[in-house]
Amino acid sequence: FVRHAKSEANESQIIELEDSEVKLSQTGIRQAKSVGMRFRTISIDIILSSPYKRTLQTAQCIQEVTGKEIVLSDLLRERKHPSHLSGKHMEDEYVLGVRKTLMEHLHDREWHDSDEENNWDMLQRAEAAVGFIQARVEKSIAVVTHSAFMKAMLTFMMF
Repeated sequence: FVRHAKSEANESQIIELEDSEVKLSQTGIRQAKSVGMRFRTISIDIILSSPYKRTLQTAQCIQEVTGKEIVLSDLLRERKHPSHLSGKHMEDEYVLGVRKTLMEHLHDREWHDSDEENNWDMLQRAEAAVGFIQARVEKSIAVVTHSAFMKAMLTFMMF
């Protein structure tokens, strides 16, 4: 499992509603190339990746070293955040208040602040993503995804 390298949004700390087109920063490009080089000694059969630009860029750095095919899956995409936070800084008081409220409702399967993917929605998608990975015929698979979603998949697999 590989988390995409540092993105422009990570550096600016601005929440993007349509973050599927957010690219790697210059630092992220260096990080992705470094991760790719690690695959000189890691044997893989295929690379599965979120279709988001930053994950695809990271996966392509792995592909440059391994020559392996990249298969995109929307199951591996980033968690959908509330759209009313778009354009706001992650440390904005309003954003921090919404995040606090989201955490207070973390274990409520039915609760949504607005149009976001709540914890339970993400765990269901994680279950589907793990099933997608397990159904692959390849035995050694590199998965390039996002931090929050990677945690959701690992939580699902562990529990």
